[in-house]
Amino acid sequence: TEMQFWEGAKQMLPLSLTVATVLVTAILLAILRPRRVKHLPDRLRGVVKSVVVPQTKVLDGLNFPLILSPKDPQAVGADRLAFINDCDTAMHDIVRDYGAVLLRGWGPCSAEHFANVSAALQLPATNMACSAGPRFAVASNVFTANEAPPSERIPFHHEMAQCDTPPSLVLFFCEKAAAEGGATPILQSHLAATFLRSRYPDIAARLAEKGVRYVRIMPPVTDPSSALGKSWRNSLRVETHEEAEAALRAMGSSFDWLPGEMLRTVTKPMAALLYEEHTGREVFFTAAESTFNNVEDEVDGATVPTAMGAPIRPEKGIVYGDGSPLDAPTKEALHEVAMFMQRAQVAIPWQPGDVLILNNSTVQHARESFIPPRRILASLVGYLSKADNLHEVELVSKDAVCETCISPSSTMDTLRTGI
Repeated sequence: TEMQFWEGAKQMLPLSLTVATVLVTAILLAILRPRRVKHLPDRLRGVVKSVVVPQTKVLDGLNFPLILSPKDPQAVGADRLAFINDCDTAMHDIVRDYGAVLLRGWGPCSAEHFANVSAALQLPATNMACSAGPRFAVASNVFTANEAPPSERIPFHHEMAQCDTPPSLVLFFCEKAAAEGGATPILQSHLAATFLRSRYPDIAARLAEKGVRYVRIMPPVTDPSSALGKSWRNSLRVETHEEAEAALRAMGSSFDWLPGEMLRTVTKPMAALLYEEHTGREVFFTAAESTFNNVEDEVDGATVPTAMGAPIRPEKGIVYGDGSPLDAPTKEALHEVAMFMQRAQVAIPWQPGDVLILNNSTVQHARESFIPPRRILASLVGYLSKADNLHEVELVSKDAVCETCISPSSTMDTLRTGI
């Protein structure tokens, strides 16, 4: 009878739920299982293991990020350095394919250890004149991460996307994790480009055709209270107005002097959408503040107001490559892209001693707001070229960088903290 049928169904329900739970668990474990690491030399497979965390995603059949931890629970920082040295250039191939590699489990380490890890990758230190935030050097090619206020989220971006020769690898090191928040979210950049192309094809086509120009307002003296506060003197490596103007003309940048010796610069047109050589995929290769924040005078081109005598603050924004301001549909599209990237991100909480290595040509990063204290250090190595497509190039030293190729969006300081 119908009554007997429903009574039997009730008895079978717990068993059905148990079977379903087992199946779902098995599927998840199969998807997120530790996998054989591509390019890892056989001699090192007994040294490290691939692990997963709840935030791990699988993209194109590869864990994102790839998390490597020592098999020896007593391993320390020196063992991690030995592992990277033993990897030789294989680590480049691993980072290139996975996009992001998190080295975790070797315990707390020093900034000097991080400097040695960076050097072990055997790539030249990136010329930092075009970086996008005042920073403080703490060791060889190691400096503090963006000094933006802890209450602010730093949007997704490719490091030094406003420059002609960005770094090929971006390294982060956790010296002290935040009490709350403070993760460094990461994202495969082709996802953002695909979203923009599919959701806003006309805007994407316009960005691809026209490119963008980066607008920057720089102070005469570095303002450490601003995430964009590097002075035009340090940015351009000059002392006088005349020298600054000559440097900007050589770069193909336009400029205006504002009250208080503030300098407003506009770069030459630069690509916002690029095809990455290794994957063949299109990436959304833009800078954070430049894409999602506006310079106050961006829309009408007017001089920055000093309402009620308030000082002009360092700022940054973009216009189209032909000089036209971003219209409302474009700003809406960029806002939606930003929201999509937050939904698609991977944000793994930091642990002291973590080292995160990013392929800057395919992976964007951001920073969550946080409750201090928090200390994350960074190191940039290698070079990318944006000529024709996005690809790695070999520059033998910092001196090999063409100074006239440096964007006036530069904000890297060579300030020291006494270390």
